[in-house]
Amino acid sequence: MNLLLLQMAIVLIVTVGCGWIARQLGQARVIGEIIGGILIGPSVFGRFAPHLSANLFPAASFAPLETLSTVGLVLFLFLVGMELDYGQLYRQRATAVAASGMSILLPFAMGALLAHSLRIRFAPQGIGSIPFVLFLGIAMSITAFPVLARILEERNLQSTPLGTTRAKVRP
Repeated sequence: MNLLLLQMAIVLIVTVGCGWIARQLGQARVIGEIIGGILIGPSVFGRFAPHLSANLFPAASFAPLETLSTVGLVLFLFLVGMELDYGQLYRQRATAVAASGMSILLPFAMGALLAHSLRIRFAPQGIGSIPFVLFLGIAMSITAFPVLARILEERNLQSTPLGTTRAKVRP
């Protein structure tokens, strides 16, 4: 339990700090928070201080951390749904369907196309081509939504026509 609290404190301090830096640079906080995750993950911290990283974030502790992150994501997306203007969404239903379809299909297609070149290097032994393509395509398509929702929420655009679908361009 003490390790989980320490991990949460480290994650929060680093991501909030990186989010603040991102805001100072004119970017959305979520961009800085993602960079903070990369910094304390295996890509940076794990590479430059592998023993310290293994002690602070042992593999056995990932399950409780993942559970907490899932709960946080579900609560955040619930709040996004609670603030959604359904009247605005209904008035622009054709645009909403097209935008939501493309926000899933385009990242999926890009991930699927990229999967073929990444499979040899990153796919575990025994994983076929189709499962890896589906995994990468789905991973790309579902991770885009929470990031977009955070940017819209931060910019107070979630209840505007632009935030629910897109702005109508008038000649």
